Amino acid sequence: MKRLSLILLLVLLFGCHYPKSSTSQKQATSEVELELGQAVANKDFRLYVTSGRRFTLPGVIKSEKESLISQCGRKFMFGTGDVFKSKQQRTERKQKIAYMTQYNQLMIKYCQK
Repeated sequence: MKRLSLILLLVLLFGCHYPKSSTSQKQATSEVELELGQAVANKDFRLYVTSGRRFTLPGVIKSEKESLISQCGRKFMFGTGDVFKSKQQRTERKQKIAYMTQYNQLMIKYCQK
């Protein structure tokens, strides 16, 4: 009887649990689309690059990096350097890289038109 009560309690507590990431992903996607729309309206087709000692182009294949930069241009995302003073900075950088990846992959389509 105690097991059944415990199982029932666990099902009630965790049965309808939805991960928070789906809402944050939707919000991040809408932010990307909003910024992308503004950039396209302003004819700013530059791609985001990291601001570290060696810049990277998130969401782009390495072999296409140079040609896309020469074709589209580049802009640096603040806070994406490669020096971290805390775990929070590392987490924020990962979020920014994910944002940049989405943005760049969508912007490439506009840039290459």
